[in-house]
Amino acid sequence: MKFIDFLNNVDDDGILRIPNERSEDKRVGLIRRVDDAHLVKKSQEADGTYTELWIYSTEGRDPMEIRREIIAGTDIDVEEGSSSDGNQHYNIWSPGNCEFLELIGLPS
Repeated sequence: MKFIDFLNNVDDDGILRIPNERSEDKRVGLIRRVDDAHLVKKSQEADGTYTELWIYSTEGRDPMEIRREIIAGTDIDVEEGSSSDGNQHYNIWSPGNCEFLELIGLPS
């Protein structure tokens, strides 16, 4: 599994800027932004798809609204929990007053 370090390299437009280094593992890509949610991790799996892990509070803004905004950037049906072809899906769990949303099988 390859991890994309974006915490220190995202500009104001949400574009990941990687320093000019010679390495095939370095990637440039779009990091999505969702109000009231935080992208904790984005990793590339062995099959070339990506997994994203998001966290957001269940207090204040409606968590389902936040979840819909996160999932809107995918082919996943919010109600079904997966895409129509079954390649993309999500897992969700809550350790207290926040929720983790893991998106699996994303193309980029």
